[in-house]
Amino acid sequence: MGTDNVFYKGTQKRQKRKEEIMEQRATTWLIVCEGVVTEKEYFEKLAQYINENGEHPIEVNVIGTGRNTISLVRNVEDFFAEVDKEVGKVYVPYEKVCVVFDKDSFEKQQFNTAIHMGEAKGYIVAWSNECFELWYLLHFHYFCTDLTRDEYFDKLGEFISAQSGKRQKYIKGDVNNFDTMMQYGSLERAIKNAERLLRESSCETSYSNRKPATNVVEIVKMLLKEGKCILDEKNK
Repeated sequence: MGTDNVFYKGTQKRQKRKEEIMEQRATTWLIVCEGVVTEKEYFEKLAQYINENGEHPIEVNVIGTGRNTISLVRNVEDFFAEVDKEVGKVYVPYEKVCVVFDKDSFEKQQFNTAIHMGEAKGYIVAWSNECFELWYLLHFHYFCTDLTRDEYFDKLGEFISAQSGKRQKYIKGDVNNFDTMMQYGSLERAIKNAERLLRESSCETSYSNRKPATNVVEIVKMLLKEGKCILDEKNK
């Protein structure tokens, strides 16, 4: 009887540990970004905002690689090889793996291939065509015009200046960019505008031809939902 009781308690402990692991995995994200600063800062600040305003804490680990598009996707694979060594391949600590990159100066086929590679690996792929700043611009206004990177920067400076009442420039990599978008723009507007762009380009089979468009909005919505975070009035 005593032996049976010890076995039962041991089984209970293992089950509890398994449940704790699954609960940890369910709220743990790995986001690997092509950019070293801009995207990394954005998602770290977004996670902080969600944890401060949401009902369900989430854990987000954001890595900026500075690699080109296709090697970025492969880098996630390398990263997991190292993680597997550390945890003894008992379990994968990330329930959701996201890769974030831009079209920018990459060749069309390279951009398309990177998206297909990421999806084939089961990653959540967040791409922007032409650049991540399109997501920022959509915080202020619906925009369907094909722009260069520099033109995105200029437009953002114009919108921020108009909303703040003083002349300002958009500076890529500024650690305050997330706060600027939340203060002078609207996250809910960005979500609606990005969804509209995706709908309007949905008939295009080549991702590189869906321009402008970004599905960064999909990750943002998933994070907000998981954190049970309702946007404050300023960002509606």
